[in-house]
Amino acid sequence: MGYMKKPTLIVLLLAGLMIVQGVAEAASISTRVRILESKTYKLGKEIQQQKSENAAQSERLDQGLQEIHRLKKKVEQFMADESKRQHKPDNPQNSYSFP
Repeated sequence: MGYMKKPTLIVLLLAGLMIVQGVAEAASISTRVRILESKTYKLGKEIQQQKSENAAQSERLDQGLQEIHRLKKKVEQFMADESKRQHKPDNPQNSYSFP
């Protein structure tokens, strides 16, 4: 077996190329998967951070709305008290009457 026949050598070379190509494609796919996993992890962290920020903003908004409602009630009470005070009947002893 000093030499291989030409067709056998070509078949072996093609088989070797196919194997090498398959390994290269698998490595490429593996690299892409790692990149996508990394991006997914980063996006997950960003989503969690945004969720926390939204919750904090919502809490501040709720507190602000509660403060507005308290102030509105104070203004309404003040206006009602002012209205009662202005429409109070005058004391007959303090009123002036013509003779």
